[in-house]
Amino acid sequence: MTLEPTAQKKASLSKQEARDYEGLFTRWADFYERAHRAPTLIRGSDVPYIVSRMGASNFYLIPHMEDTPLMQWVVFVRYMKDHPNGRHRHQGGIALFGVEGRGYSIVNGRRYDWGRGDVVFLPLVPGGLDHQHFPSVPGEPATFMGIIYEPLIVAVGAEMTQLEPQDLPEADLDPEATTAGTSSGPISIEPTLDGLIALRRREAADLNLPIIIRGDELEVDQSGFGDLRWYLHPGRPGFAGTSPSLVFSVALKKGQTTEELSSPGNGFMYVLDGTPTIGVDDEVHRCVPGDMVCLPARRNGVRTWIDAPQKDVNVLVAMANLSGLGGVALGADFALNPRS
Repeated sequence: MTLEPTAQKKASLSKQEARDYEGLFTRWADFYERAHRAPTLIRGSDVPYIVSRMGASNFYLIPHMEDTPLMQWVVFVRYMKDHPNGRHRHQGGIALFGVEGRGYSIVNGRRYDWGRGDVVFLPLVPGGLDHQHFPSVPGEPATFMGIIYEPLIVAVGAEMTQLEPQDLPEADLDPEATTAGTSSGPISIEPTLDGLIALRRREAADLNLPIIIRGDELEVDQSGFGDLRWYLHPGRPGFAGTSPSLVFSVALKKGQTTEELSSPGNGFMYVLDGTPTIGVDDEVHRCVPGDMVCLPARRNGVRTWIDAPQKDVNVLVAMANLSGLGGVALGADFALNPRS
């Protein structure tokens, strides 16, 4: 199906017309255009440095930006040196990846120290998480990446509240909650209301999400897509078969090339180390640290691969965990294939 140019359609719509099928058609046409034609490479050197009440940041992705193929992500790199970030509260469901230096986070009154390659995972909590981030040594830079999949935030009715300095509330999280609860075996449910309630109770009993995930403690998944370390994965201890997103790192030695990974897309790759060549469908990007390559959500999925031509490579990858709907149903789920 050929889509009409979205700019022309936008110009022809009045407010009344925008409430009918034509307005919906235009909106979906915009999604298609951006996913298939917007640039997939974001150079770190092109991302502006913004100072706000939360701190100094580079925002790579934000939903209302109109020049990227990803429309549902908030991804930023935040810098600390002499001062902590602003303190705020929201429901969670967010991963914070340590990019450089050493810092710590105060989450509902508990301290979690982190360094490069660690993840602070803020789980979903009904009353929200009061949190703030600090450099471990004032004067020494500490940098982390915030990874937020916005549809999850919308779905849980999340409220973002900027907090004035005050006494932190008494902790309601277990600082030692870094391993799974005891699973009682495979889940069998009936397609009934009682079956759904039983499933939710089972998931709640098995759920014991970690707060701090140490990168150097993760087992290496030696795959055709490189040496992977999984931070967020539905099969990780404590995640009870569910995860708001997939977050993992890819390590390659100089001269290595991955196989081609097919996936539903809807995610990104962020270069931590090295000068990789990254392919997305028919596009080829030569990258440096700080560059981001978008993996758009396309109706037939996306194909991607990584080369390490000059030196060892380390890349952080995040994807929305919707493969059961947008992947399996559309035939765009995960698969590894030899490079053609």
